[in-house]
Formats: sequence, C-alpha cells, structure tokens
Amino acid sequence: MYSRPEKLSDRQTIIYEIDMIEYCHDKLVQVKEPLANRAGYALLECFLLHFRNLIEFFGKTPWGDDLSISRPADWSQRKTNSEDQRRKLEEDGQKLWKEYEWREKDDPHKDTISRYLQHLTKERTKPKAWEVEEMFAKISPLIEGFRNLCGDRTHVATDDPGFVVTSEGAHTATIHTFGFKGENR
Repeated sequence: MYSRPEKLSDRQTIIYEIDMIEYCHDKLVQVKEPLANRAGYALLECFLLHFRNLIEFFGKTPWGDDLSISRPADWSQRKTNSEDQRRKLEEDGQKLWKEYEWREKDDPHKDTISRYLQHLTKERTKPKAWEVEEMFAKISPLIEGFRNLCGDRTHVATDDPGFVVTSEGAHTATIHTFGFKGENR
C-alpha cells in the first residue's frame, strides 16, 4: 500500500509545496545534459505541479477549502502587521497565475500547466518547452515574501536516509516537527 503521511498543518502543506518546487528546480538545472528520459519527464511534471499549486495559492481566488494567501488565518500562527506585504504577494501572484493558468472564454485551448498535466488532449501532442529557470525566477520572490511574512524558514520535506519506497508503502514527504507541537492548522 502506498500513502502520504498526514500533513501537520495548513501552513506546513504550503511549505511542503515550496520544498518540493525548490527540490525539483535544483534537480532539473543541475543536469549537464537535457533530461530525455522518464526521470527527467517526472521531474519536469513534478516541478510544474508544484509551480501550479503555488501560483494558485498566491494568485487564484480561493474556492471551498483552498489554501490561499488571501486567507492568512489558515496559515499564519501570529498576528501580523504586514497586510500590505500580503496584498502585494497576492497581486503579484494573480499576475503569475493569469500568465500560466488563466484561460479566456474566447480561448479555451490556451496552453496552461493544468491542460498539460491533467488532460489527455490533442494539445499535448504539440511540442512545448517549459522555461523552468524563468518560471522559478518569477515565483522565487513570492516564496521569499511568504517566508518573510510568516517568519518560517523550516522545511517539511527533508531527505531521510531511513526512508525507503517499498511495496508496503511510500510517502510524498517525510514529516519532521520543528517546535510545532499541538498545532492544529
């Protein structure tokens, strides 16, 4: 059986997304040759997935139980006097989300990350180059702003030498707590 451990809080779920996009970015740009194999495709798709999740967190109008920069009560443990900072992150996130995800009604076939990852369409047969370094450079200020806003520099997904994927189970994150005992968000 394969599973993912329960996330410890809403904030740590966001931090997990940040950890994973940084990991995928680092692995993609460290290679000396283009990644023309399944591992490369998997890394690229993981990068795109976490990029999309983060631009939705920063820029998409939340629906239902979506985590969003516009809902700080879900992810902030402290009262902050940084409402202007949060609004700036939201505005910048909206621009980034519109660039990569927004589809106008008159252009339902716009090449979005979601269409690339989620749908088996004829659009996917067209060659598409993803500018990973450019995309990462665009989202990095939002990530840094979030870290500054919530005052959290810890990591949720860490390399654990004892972690092994087996037929008994696999996880998408190894969770370590860093003084967040009793946290219920």
